[in-house]
Amino acid sequence: MQRDDGRWCNFIKDWDGDINADTRTSVAGGHFWHARAMLALANGRTYFDDERIEDALRRGATHLDDVEVPADVRALHVLTAIALRGQDPRLDFSTITTWCDEIAECRSGDVLMNSPDETGRPHLWGHLQEFALSRASVVLERPDFLDVAERSASAVFDGVIRSGFDQPQTSPYDVATSVLTMSELATTTKNLKFDELHSLAREWFHGRNSAGTPVYDVENGRVADGIDKGCLNASSGAESNIEGALALLNEVIVHAGTLDVESIKAPRTSNPKDLS
Repeated sequence: MQRDDGRWCNFIKDWDGDINADTRTSVAGGHFWHARAMLALANGRTYFDDERIEDALRRGATHLDDVEVPADVRALHVLTAIALRGQDPRLDFSTITTWCDEIAECRSGDVLMNSPDETGRPHLWGHLQEFALSRASVVLERPDFLDVAERSASAVFDGVIRSGFDQPQTSPYDVATSVLTMSELATTTKNLKFDELHSLAREWFHGRNSAGTPVYDVENGRVADGIDKGCLNASSGAESNIEGALALLNEVIVHAGTLDVESIKAPRTSNPKDLS
């Protein structure tokens, strides 16, 4: 999916793997998917001895700081730079600090916003600013970044997690972001409140939600697309399954080993077009 200049496209068009290089949500250079690809490879290099990863990261790094990006994208850049620190001179402590300052400044009161023009409560989809500042606070020895992260997390996540994400629409990505952020803050702060919130957020997948029904179908190893106005959206897309797996990784690994692939049922939907 990476172009010769180091930028990534986001989607393919068909089962033949033809790359969608034209539409707005896939064109090479989109901030969010470029940042996601860089972070995935930065983490992947820990597990895979593949020279293609190093080459892709080298070419992709040239585009991380070439334009202004919103705070939620910058959080992905911070996490990538931390994962690659010492490996690329462009991603040094000075760069990480500058990016963290950008994130910390993009807030309304105590609440870290996803972008300067966002209004109301920030959306939880991909909202990892508190996660990034918490992790950076340890690497940079900057407790002030942790203070910003902790105060924002209490304002952004506490109430919605305790309510079972009782809002008009909640996706697995919203909840996965919450789970990962609470886990990171619990580790960094040693505050038992974040341990509790981490456990409560995970339970959304098992029925602690406004629909009162599991979003994670353990029997078939499948995550539904979320809760819409108190009802389960039984479609099951790639994003939902990936984010659900990240949120529930330990138990997913256990359940995966028990699955009989031949007997897995089709997604719970009556619309064949929803089987994507």
